[in-house]
Amino acid sequence: MLTHKEVPYTFHDLEPDMGSPKHLALHPFDRVPILQHADFMLYETSAIVAYLEEVFPRPALQPAQPRDRALMNQWISAVNSYYYPYMIYHVGHERNVFPKLGIEPDEKVVAHALPRSRSDCKS
Repeated sequence: MLTHKEVPYTFHDLEPDMGSPKHLALHPFDRVPILQHADFMLYETSAIVAYLEEVFPRPALQPAQPRDRALMNQWISAVNSYYYPYMIYHVGHERNVFPKLGIEPDEKVVAHALPRSRSDCKS
């Protein structure tokens, strides 16, 4: 988002600090991303995006019309609530993360998750 808005920033890789008291002081759930803007600290992607959209309004990243923004937020919520766990924790970890850690992927987990990762999924 910062790149798209052409806002200068410095990226810090926090992965080496995850789980440490230093990282937990920044994000109590031990996750990323975290934004530091001057003396203001913020975590959670949706909160960071909303903040940056207000602080750096151009170019706008959300639709101008209320109904279009509502549909955008509906999809963001649906992805976060219904698709993300299957796409990331099940498919992504099994296919990308676990093999890099030397763990054999479980294709049964992937097969169960793939249908739940589709936009026409009913359950």
